[in-house]
Amino acid sequence: MIEDCDSAIIIWMNSSGVIAENLELLKRLGKPTFLYEYSSETCTARAGKLDPKRTYDSFYYMKEYYRRKKANR
Repeated sequence: MIEDCDSAIIIWMNSSGVIAENLELLKRLGKPTFLYEYSSETCTARAGKLDPKRTYDSFYYMKEYYRRKKANR
């Protein structure tokens, strides 16, 4: 679905890993994305455009490596 969209609005709560992975994909594809980020632990929220310099999922490239490796079996 991410590959087919023109832009995205993401609500990210408590740094969910699945959403982090999707954010990395959106960033990599260069899709315009508005991010609303909320933490229930600190009761803080922030909103704005996706930051191309920020790392949302630090394991994204490792996961991609193993997905490709598994697909080539």
